[in-house]
Amino acid sequence: MKDFSLSCKFSRNSGTNLTKPLCRGVVTTRIGALHLATCQIMDQMSELLLSLEMLMPTIMTAIEAVNLAHYLVNFGISVIKVQQESTPHRTRFELNALGLSRTIFDLIS
Repeated sequence: MKDFSLSCKFSRNSGTNLTKPLCRGVVTTRIGALHLATCQIMDQMSELLLSLEMLMPTIMTAIEAVNLAHYLVNFGISVIKVQQESTPHRTRFELNALGLSRTIFDLIS
């Protein structure tokens, strides 16, 4: 079977605190091609999470949060509780996908 030959060059986006995969050079093996594809998927997922963060309201009700979580799970994105804020009625949640995460909203109970 023939080896794949692909090339890519990604740079880190310093405007966010998401760490993007950094790939350079020419990929000449099947494993290298798989790594390249993974880099591209991670890059696209980090962009998606950042876009979602910018579009979402910063405060949601419980019903909105549950609806959002059910919707996003279809795309492989989980909404996880990360900490209890100092105010007992406020909880911070994150979007998580492929090991990347973004703090996305506060839930007011």
